[in-house]
Amino acid sequence: MRRPSPLVHCCAILCRAMVDFRKGHVVLAALVKSELRKDPFTGTVCIFKSKRTDRLRLLYWDGTGLVMDYNRLEEHAFT
Repeated sequence: MRRPSPLVHCCAILCRAMVDFRKGHVVLAALVKSELRKDPFTGTVCIFKSKRTDRLRLLYWDGTGLVMDYNRLEEHAFT
């Protein structure tokens, strides 16, 4: 079964604070709920930056569970 893309029907929010990337999906979901005052189980894509600005982590609910995606740039940094 093909999973629908979350970006087709939802919004994204950026957590401005730097996040320790050793934290898992449960802790990041709790951070979204407590700090950003958003429900992490609505399909909203939550974007987190690491202390090193070359890494991003995405967290979203796909209808069956939390999905965590990770992206690292080779040569540059996210701004």
